Amino acid sequence: MPTYASRSLWTSTPGYDSSTIAWIANVFAQSGVVVSDAQAILVNTLIVGLKADSVWDKLDRLWLFAIEDADEALNDIVVGGIATTVNAPTFTVNQGYAGDGSTSYVNTNYAPGTDGTYYTLNAAHFSVWDNTNRSAANNQITLGCRNTAEASESSLWDFFGPNQAVVRINGFTTIDGSGPNTSLGYFIVNAVDSANFNYYYNGSLQNLITSGTTVSPISDRPFFVGGANFGSLVNPTADQISAVSFGGLLNATDAANLYSRLRTYMTAVGVP
Repeated sequence: MPTYASRSLWTSTPGYDSSTIAWIANVFAQSGVVVSDAQAILVNTLIVGLKADSVWDKLDRLWLFAIEDADEALNDIVVGGIATTVNAPTFTVNQGYAGDGSTSYVNTNYAPGTDGTYYTLNAAHFSVWDNTNRSAANNQITLGCRNTAEASESSLWDFFGPNQAVVRINGFTTIDGSGPNTSLGYFIVNAVDSANFNYYYNGSLQNLITSGTTVSPISDRPFFVGGANFGSLVNPTADQISAVSFGGLLNATDAANLYSRLRTYMTAVGVP
């Protein structure tokens, strides 16, 4: 990894998008870590692609946990939001973070009710790239949160298995019995409007557009990764997580484009 003494070398480097330069500077300011040339190119390619697809402006946060350094992983590439680890989840270079299924997790410090810009009650998404092939029914929540004022409202992704997913966002909830028979892959959950929600698996819409009712307000607690934040960690998982995002509603084209851009990135760093 290069050991440049000054950030001016990065800001004067031609060809990098301004958001890439900002992310590199944030990483250095937070941890003193210098992003390698190879990593900078991969992140820049992702950012430029998402901007070309008009997806970038729908994102509040995007954490790339599958990356070369743990400190880089905790710096969101959109606005420099800082996630924190709790009880030492395991970081694996270019693969992601994994909890221990008991007490360790990543706190995104992103509470959609207070930190959301594009994430709103009736138009929102969250997504997770799960790098663990789990098919057993064990009720492990990959990520989630719940508002302090609600007894049942929550937003979470729970691969219940087999072929079952517990899907919740902003009060919508269902158990989909026709989903993929694995936790492995990329999942996007959308609040479409005040009465419908859906989810995508690896860029494709699943058999789920369910009528329901959103619950106000949306969560003032931050999302946990490796379990859900219901005031404390619940239903933790040891799944290895490679990326998560939060933001506004993603339509079918957005979902396909976001998956495609992340798939290119994940292939480059070695995530299967």
